[in-house]
Order: sequence, then C-alpha cells, then structure tokens
Amino acid sequence: MMRVIWVVFSKEFIDIVRDRRRFLWMLFSSFILFPLLFVGPYAFLLTRVVEQTEEDLIIPVQGGEYAPELIAYLMEEHDIEAIAVEDVEALVREKQYAVGLIIPPDYAENLSADGTAELTLVSDLRRSMDVTSSRLSLALKDYNQSLLTERLTESGLSDEYFTPLQVQTRNAATSTETAGSMLGLVVPGIIISMGLSAGMPIAISTVAGEKKKMTLEPVLFTTVSRFQLVFAKLLAVLASVFLNLFSMVVSMAIAGTLLVVVLVRSLPMDKILSSTESGASPAAPSTPAAEMLTGGYNLQPLAILLFLLAPFLIILFGAALQLLVSAWARNDEEATTYLTPLSLFSGLIIFVAFFLDEYVPKLWHYGLPVFGTILSMRDLLSNRVDPASLTVMFLSSAFYAALMLALAVWLFHREEVVFRT
Repeated sequence: MMRVIWVVFSKEFIDIVRDRRRFLWMLFSSFILFPLLFVGPYAFLLTRVVEQTEEDLIIPVQGGEYAPELIAYLMEEHDIEAIAVEDVEALVREKQYAVGLIIPPDYAENLSADGTAELTLVSDLRRSMDVTSSRLSLALKDYNQSLLTERLTESGLSDEYFTPLQVQTRNAATSTETAGSMLGLVVPGIIISMGLSAGMPIAISTVAGEKKKMTLEPVLFTTVSRFQLVFAKLLAVLASVFLNLFSMVVSMAIAGTLLVVVLVRSLPMDKILSSTESGASPAAPSTPAAEMLTGGYNLQPLAILLFLLAPFLIILFGAALQLLVSAWARNDEEATTYLTPLSLFSGLIIFVAFFLDEYVPKLWHYGLPVFGTILSMRDLLSNRVDPASLTVMFLSSAFYAALMLALAVWLFHREEVVFRT
C-alpha cells in the first residue's frame, strides 16, 4: 500500500518540480526578491533616521540674538547649529528646512524675572518620516531641565519639591509572557495563513487540472485504490505547503541577517564603543523586544515542540478541503473560483490575533477550527503549556482533518462527479 502511495506521490512531486518557471520563480522570490523588498525600504528609512539623528543639525532661528546661551547650548550639547534668518515659517513651509525656532524679544527679560519664556518651534507635519523636529524638541526639554535645576539650586530647593507624587510602573506579566504576546500577534497568523493557502495551486492542478487534461481517468482505471490516490495527492499538497513554509523561514532569516548588517553599518558604533569604554552601563530592557534580545524570553523545549506540531493538523485539514473542492469542480478554472473565498479567509487570519489581547478564551473555544490553533500557539509562545486546552485543540483538529479526508475519498468514489468535465 505504501509503495503505491509513494509512486503516485513521486509522480505528483516531480510534476511540481518539472514546472521550471514556477519552481525558479519560487526560489527567486523566496531567497532574493522577498529579502530585498523587506530589507530595502527599512534600510533606506533606517539610514535616513540615523543620519538625521547623528549628523550635525542646521536649523533656522529667528531672534537668536535674544538667547545666546540657548544657541550655545544647542551647539555644544546636541550638535545643533543655528543660523539667523528673518522668516522661519516661510523657510519651513517651502521645505528648505524641516524645523526652525522663533525666539521672542522678551525672552531674556521673562527668563531673568524667574518667569516663563516662550519659544515657538516651527515644523512641517507633512514630512512624516522626518525626526529632526523631535530632536530639536528633546534638546529644548533638556535645556529647560537645566534651567529648572539652576533655579532650584539658587533657591535652595531640590527636584523632589516639584514632584510630590512619583508613579512607578510594574508589569503584572512575566517577560516571557509579554514577549510571547507580542510574537503571538504575528507569528501564528502568518504560519496558518500560508499553510492554508500555499498548497492551493497544487491541489487545483493535481485534480481539477488533470480532469481538464484528461489524465485523471487513466489513473482511476488502474489498481490504485481511491484512498491511496487521494492520500498520495494529499501528501503532494502538504509537501508544497511545507516547502513554501521552509522557504519562507529561510527567506526571513536572510532578510533578518541583511537587516542586522544594515543596523550594524548604520548605527554609530564609534559612539557606542566610546560610551562602553567610558564605563556607561547599558540601560535595562524596558520593552518586550529588548527583553527577548537580552535573554528575558525563554521557552521550555516541550513548548517549542508543541508549537511546531500545533499547526500541522489544521494544515492537513485545509489541504484535504482543497482536494475535496478541486475534485468537485469540473476544471481548474472552476476550482480556482470555488477556492478563492478560502484564499481570502486565509489572508484575514493574520489579523485575528490582533483582537485577542483582551480576550479570555474558554476551554471549548480551543475546539474551533483554526481559531483554537491560533489560541494554542499564542499560549505556547508565552510558555504556557495547558494539557486540557492542548488536548481539546489536537483532538478537534485531528477530527476535522480525518473528516475532510474521508469526504475527499468518498467524493472520489462518486464517478459521476470525478469523471465530469
């Protein structure tokens, strides 16, 4: 029995590889096109942001003669050079500069009287990817803090005098749970979405396509049983799915490596090394991404194994469903029409996890097809291995896959359906 299944599967798999255009396009898109499309825009934006952050910033200043100490502070502490102009707003509006500063004539008078001196920061919000405005704003906040400290020192007061209430934040979840929740927004949806849609072209061509080419009928008249035929074609669809998943993982690894190279080349490593040599301690991680990079994210081996196994049965269910629809259709065009809603549904799966942050699932929710798998994968990414929910998810997914496979075999026994064109 297994020999017959292997022969049919080998024939289907060879047909996949024999289509050189599709095979070469898959290799090109997975290993070259996708990494370049992913890294290229981010590399450009990252390089632009780093340049705007690290290079000397030149800003137009109107009324700079009223605040010489401020102008000197911006240059010495933040590498911001001020040039005197008459109309800052016009220059910014004409996009000659991204940001500018207006200092009123009464600036020094209000400041010396321990009052509040107003400054006007002029920026162009149409330049959404420009960070120079934020850079100038932070520099002014630092200068404001230095003036406040100077006033407090002269008055004999401490900083705590103006902060009677101090609020500390504490994360109720562990670092692994927090980082796992962040990963759960994207990873399960991408895996299941691709798993349900990647094998669709093979499912269409291996049944409905062979109907159209009149190559399915000769196989049905051989000694190969309908179960063996369906199971072999199912293996071919699964092979296509996991080949695409593997290529996706490799391409993302390539893209990630290229992005790291861009980060290393773009970030000011000389300043980082100089700060390290001077004894400055790195800041503690305060975000899930930082916690993952510094070792705050840990998964036990069982959780990793179950995470890799979790989507298999639902992918098997999707592949059997595609074969069932392909067998029902008269030709590949009709099968494509029938399977288009499934393709759209698989694309929407990516966004499901974004609505689950405040959702507390019940045990029976893990028995829902696709939805239960996403819930289990999210739990496993947070290192939560719950035997009850995992049992419900695996048993229900196995039932759905077995039911769909049985329906596909049953449909192949109906000659009025299989032989119609």
